[in-house]
Amino acid sequence: MELLYLGTAAAEGYPALFCSCDHCRAAREAGGRDLRRRTAALIDGELLIDVGPDLLASAHALNLRLDRVRWVLQTHSHSDHLLESNFNFREQGFTGTTPEWWELCGSRPTIDAITAYGRLEQKRLTLRAVAAFETFSLGPYTVTALRARHDMRIDPLFYAIRRGASALLWANDTGAFFPETWQALDQLAAEGVRFGMVGIEATVGTQPAPDADQPGGHMNIEQCGWHHQELGRRGLLTAGAQRFAQHMSHHKSPLHAELAELLRPYGVTPAYDGLRVSVD
Repeated sequence: MELLYLGTAAAEGYPALFCSCDHCRAAREAGGRDLRRRTAALIDGELLIDVGPDLLASAHALNLRLDRVRWVLQTHSHSDHLLESNFNFREQGFTGTTPEWWELCGSRPTIDAITAYGRLEQKRLTLRAVAAFETFSLGPYTVTALRARHDMRIDPLFYAIRRGASALLWANDTGAFFPETWQALDQLAAEGVRFGMVGIEATVGTQPAPDADQPGGHMNIEQCGWHHQELGRRGLLTAGAQRFAQHMSHHKSPLHAELAELLRPYGVTPAYDGLRVSVD
């Protein structure tokens, strides 16, 4: 598999739209890897993770043919990960060619939110509700939905994704993993699954770790690093597994170079927009 990072920022972007804090000013001046769109990813050019608000910007910046996408994994329905108006532009009146039909999977509240937007047939969109800890097929992929510790009113998910012998774990918009999520990951390890790539959020950056007992939340750098290392201790990583941090917030996370130094002791690298990761 190949995963392409379409964006690596938290909800407000980096630099943020209406902010001139030290980080935002420095990021605007530096450009490059310090400019971050909202977090999303594309696998093998055909499986999209999150239909977010920066999808068009990513397509332009990275010269993408998103009409070839066939499957979507939606983590949750917050507006930095789901922009429903994107679906409008799949309709005949907005496109001169016919995009591939989408099969979109997400939790029941996420699917209900998209269903309420309407005109699914015209948008060439099939929806499938999946539950936490459910394993299902999506084209050539085998996916296990995992429970995220975030806004529990909307049943947020993250995903273990396999294609053949390759596997990756995509985990953002989650605080510390729930015990039952670790149990599901341990079961994958018992089945012989080893992740060649893992992306875990580090939204809270250098701020103190949120209370792990709280029902919603994010991770800081220390928690992100610990989770990567714990995956290794539990035998869930390949020998050459690539470990990334993602979903960075502008006023909590430093710029790319400093972030890289803070993550280095954990064997983790900060992802950046446009990063392509080959997953063995």
